[in-house]
Amino acid sequence: MRGQAKAAAAKARIRKSAEERMKAAAIVAFANKGAHGTTIAEIAGSLNMPTATVHYYFKNKKDLYDAVLQQIVRLWFSKIADIEDGSDPLAEIEKYVRSKMEFSRHYPQASRIFAPSTEMLISSRSNFTPTTEVGFQANRRATAG
Repeated sequence: MRGQAKAAAAKARIRKSAEERMKAAAIVAFANKGAHGTTIAEIAGSLNMPTATVHYYFKNKKDLYDAVLQQIVRLWFSKIADIEDGSDPLAEIEKYVRSKMEFSRHYPQASRIFAPSTEMLISSRSNFTPTTEVGFQANRRATAG
């Protein structure tokens, strides 16, 4: 039983490592060419792996984009976690702007992916929840022209 647990743990580490490598490559590709202009084959090629390997971990490009956007959002939220509700609004806005500027400096590729996604959320008049599908479509429009 102990051997099975070790094998399962090793498999989970390998899977996590592979997914992280794929997401890192996808961030570069999506930042450079947008979600619409990037193919799974290009991402796989940048990692010297077959396209089928990427599809083993991510069903399609939207799922990979979804995972990348979720990673970026988690990172961004971790950077703005110290903004306090009820404090001096001007001071909190200044903190937010400083935090966003620092985030953009440290993670320029993430900002290039995240900005078109949030732009669509802000400009839309329809009632919808902010999903990564919206981000995927916003990125597609931003890079199409």
